[in-house]
Amino acid sequence: MIKHHVDPEILMSYAAGTSSMPVSLIVASHITICGKCRKDIQLFEDIGGKVLEESSSIKTKPETLDIMLSKLDDIDIELEIPSDIKVNSIFKNIPVVLHKMLPNGNALTEKWKKRYWRHKVF
Repeated sequence: MIKHHVDPEILMSYAAGTSSMPVSLIVASHITICGKCRKDIQLFEDIGGKVLEESSSIKTKPETLDIMLSKLDDIDIELEIPSDIKVNSIFKNIPVVLHKMLPNGNALTEKWKKRYWRHKVF
């Protein structure tokens, strides 16, 4: 049972898509097992959607949409975990968003620990 939850400001930043990659990874991992924080994120996303719905539009140049879409094509983000990733049973309780970062062996080596956890996130 989870006894600690992510700060609402961090959840709001995650829902808005403005949190850093390390923070996003931690939040994504946390919400795989925390229904409360998952519901909070849904609420923040709903509020953001309502704000966008009620916002007035502005005039833009005709080519603006094409420019924005071309910038999206330049972003290299993997949204899904590749199906060919095999997770050892020792790591079965690790959230799926972390699976592609796991080592192939049966233990977290010192090299792996130093590589992924040497930076403070908060």
